[in-house]
Amino acid sequence: MQRTVAPLSQSKSQYSFEMSDNIYQQLGSLSSTTISLQYGPTSFLTFKVYEASEGMIQRQGGEAIALQCLIRGTVYKLTHEHLYQLSNRELSELLNHLGIQDKHFNLD
Repeated sequence: MQRTVAPLSQSKSQYSFEMSDNIYQQLGSLSSTTISLQYGPTSFLTFKVYEASEGMIQRQGGEAIALQCLIRGTVYKLTHEHLYQLSNRELSELLNHLGIQDKHFNLD
């Protein structure tokens, strides 16, 4: 793990620190967008985009039928029905965060 704070000088009463630029890039790249959708007939799924990981497209034949991802330790299968509930921006941020290109998962 990288050090994010490194002491530059140390005197008896004064300390100076240099913050790594990398931490600001990492924080800036995390999407804090909240996604909420009806997952089942009586259940809702609400999560922040950064909580999703291990995304993969499930295919049947050559057609994408679902997006599977891990959210807070649970595997969810998001079908077209689920993804239609998302705005274009929400879907784009989720796919981008999971490293899936939009052209590989087309909802049309």
